[in-house]
Amino acid sequence: MVIVCPGCRNQITLDEGTLPAGSFKVRCTGCGRMITAQRASETPPPPPPVESIQQPPPAATITDKIKTVSSGTFPRNPEGSAKIQADPVRQDILEAMKSLLTGPSPAATEDKTGSMNALICSSDPHNAQTASAVLQSMGYSTEITISVSESLKELDDMYPLIVVDSGFSDDPDGGRRIISKINACRATERRQTFVVLLSATQKTLDGNSAFLSGVNLVVNRNDIASIDKPIREGQKNFQKMYTIFNRITLEKQRMGLS
Repeated sequence: MVIVCPGCRNQITLDEGTLPAGSFKVRCTGCGRMITAQRASETPPPPPPVESIQQPPPAATITDKIKTVSSGTFPRNPEGSAKIQADPVRQDILEAMKSLLTGPSPAATEDKTGSMNALICSSDPHNAQTASAVLQSMGYSTEITISVSESLKELDDMYPLIVVDSGFSDDPDGGRRIISKINACRATERRQTFVVLLSATQKTLDGNSAFLSGVNLVVNRNDIASIDKPIREGQKNFQKMYTIFNRITLEKQRMGLS
């Protein structure tokens, strides 16, 4: 054991085997100062064996955290639980792919009564009757309104499919007013309504015109007799856009998370 004198910095070497336990005093051989020192503490015990040290539990994966949040506990059988959750998702994907290939199923455009209803707003008898005949061949039950006021009143209840003529005999700006009311409804209702504008000047399936007009599809009046084809194509793209969104919305409503 080496002690350094605080006065003259002289180093004093002592045999630890002869030193008493605890503190003791020793005289400096250089300057004669009495120095109070303390015997070094006992050698610390060796560290425990490596195998006895407990390893921290593995960090939870993202999947485990999601399951914990949704169920409150980790599943006892993760593989079985994953399979149960995967089956509905797989079924949803298959149904979505099927609808994209074959067009929207009746369930995608049904109203609360369970039937496929379509509203035709047009003061032109030829346009209204032609569109009605084609939509009925597609399986729709049609309702026709021939004035702007009647159309606006009918829109108090939304329809899965609405066809709006751009002009009315009683109001040249009637088509725009009707479309404005449709787009003013709740977003969840608007996303479940497919709106077609009958135009005298715009081309059928003109996407830019449809966007600027606030509708889902534009059909030129000259193409009314074959309106089923652009409607099917437009609905296919419409459903592709909102299939996943609507499924999430319905699930939130089912869980009371609106």
